Formats: sequence, C-alpha cells, structure tokens
Amino acid sequence: MHPNPPGARVTPRLACVQSAGQASMVCTSLEALLTLARKVHAAADDDDPQRLEQAALHLFDALATHVRDEDVTMGALSPALVRILGRGQERLLSLAAELAAEAAAGCTSTSELCRTRTEELLALLVLQARDEHVALYDPAA
Repeated sequence: MHPNPPGARVTPRLACVQSAGQASMVCTSLEALLTLARKVHAAADDDDPQRLEQAALHLFDALATHVRDEDVTMGALSPALVRILGRGQERLLSLAAELAAEAAAGCTSTSELCRTRTEELLALLVLQARDEHVALYDPAA
C-alpha cells in the first residue's frame, strides 16, 4: 500500500545532520521556516485571510532574520553560489511580502492568485532549504 494517496501533497522534510559535533543553527532555522510556510499554506486552504496575513508576515519576518543570520555563514561559499542562493532568498522574501499584502486585501484560497502564491512559496522554500543545506553542509552531494 502506498503511504500517500494519489493526489496528496507531500512536502519533503529536510534531513539535518550534525557536522563535527555541532548542531546546525541554519538547518534548525530552515525546518522552522518550512513549518511556517506550511502554516501559511494551511491558512490559505482554510479561507482565513486574517490568519493568512498574520502567517505570511510571520514567515516574512522569519525569512528576513534567517537571511541576516546566514550572511556570515555564506561568506565561506564561492561568490557564484552566494549569488544563486541570495537570489532564491530575495525571491522568497518578495513572495512572502506579496502574499501578506494580498491577504490584507482579502485574498483567500478561492482566489487563484492566492492559491498559486502559497503553493509557489512553499515549493520554493523547500528547494531553497535543500540548496542551502547542500551548499553549507554537504558540498560533495
């Protein structure tokens, strides 16, 4: 029996490992961001624009903090990789801000734009989390 029914949305979990005996703050932060993005998605699915706006603003704030905190860590990467990861972070911040503004204007999951934004935000965050994890903690992957 397949663990997920056909058509079910499955969000991959980020596998976090300890490196040289130290827990990864960035990895913990990425998991927290994924949880917040899932809450944004759930608020949109529940047609709750107030909760959606609050969740999107919370995610935006958490993303901004993550980007600021990660800036030092990313200094060890190549300039090309920093640019690539930075563009992804900028896109995520932009999407979270747009979604919060749309929610404030009454956006709900019945709105195709809102549904698309929440799905895009979650999908891009999953990819960004994977890319950051690989770049920072598993460069041989």
